[in-house]
Amino acid sequence: MMINAVHSKLPLFLIAVSLFMPAVRGQLSSENCSLGVCGDSNNGGDPHFVSFNNESWSWHGGCTVVLLRSQHSDIDVHIQTTRVETSTKLKYSYISGVAAKIQSDVFEVLSDDGSIIINGGEKILPRESTFEHARVSRSYKGSKKKIIVYDFDLAEEAAGDGDTSSGGPARSMQIRANTNTGILYVDFHGSFPDGEGLTGSTSSTALLGRDGKTNFSGHYNSFAEEWQVLNTEQNLFQQPRGPQHPEGCIYDVDSMAMMQHQQEDKKMKTSSIRRRLLDEAKEEVTMEQASDACANVKRQEFCIMDVMAMADLEIAEDPFYQQQ
Repeated sequence: MMINAVHSKLPLFLIAVSLFMPAVRGQLSSENCSLGVCGDSNNGGDPHFVSFNNESWSWHGGCTVVLLRSQHSDIDVHIQTTRVETSTKLKYSYISGVAAKIQSDVFEVLSDDGSIIINGGEKILPRESTFEHARVSRSYKGSKKKIIVYDFDLAEEAAGDGDTSSGGPARSMQIRANTNTGILYVDFHGSFPDGEGLTGSTSSTALLGRDGKTNFSGHYNSFAEEWQVLNTEQNLFQQPRGPQHPEGCIYDVDSMAMMQHQQEDKKMKTSSIRRRLLDEAKEEVTMEQASDACANVKRQEFCIMDVMAMADLEIAEDPFYQQQ
């Protein structure tokens, strides 16, 4: 297998930041769960991924990929990533769609306004709703309440009679939609020992491919491409966007393939134009301004890169940058 290492086509000032931001590899959490070791995975921004083994990396391709799949937990989470290029030659990607299948229910969060589609129908959730296999609550974050937060309690007893005394495994998912930038973030916590996809699993320190053997740690483009949703797998999105397997993920929005997909998918075209116009309307954020905005966060490198790429100081308010 050929392992590639294509670098995102970022402006020089962002490349300078990223050159001093190597992938970080760590250890699994020592917190005990009834099914083994617990872990955390945080994903979002430009986009950046922190797997359960605490390996952090960025990927700037565009397609639909498996973020987390667990047969034991009966959860399958896909994300759509979109490439953006502005007239100032700024190029980056972001998570533009999240769809999660939890046993028989499918939840899709839209990036533009943070609305949620449940089993094919758009819904306005009350503060808390109980489904057959998950409890979902909605809240808001940020100084201007522009971040819509959906918390999914995935514990086995979450949808039961409320009795959690049996000590089932703690599992949760949080999806956040920044309605100012149109960017989505996804966090997981708990025990996913058979997890696969970009998050990896809580039982392995490797980033494994579909064969369960090949370790893609350090080869992130190839790893993401390995987990592109196949045409033989269920696509969880109501309107699949961008290249779909067997077409590969893209790294250039000027490619003829991307232009064809934008013409075929009006919704994607509208969303991409909105994102591009939003970027071009903003004034450039300097390194000093970004550093000040990110001064009190823990993931400063990711924060500075994203604030400068999207020219939005409020991005620093997302919890993704506060986590260790």
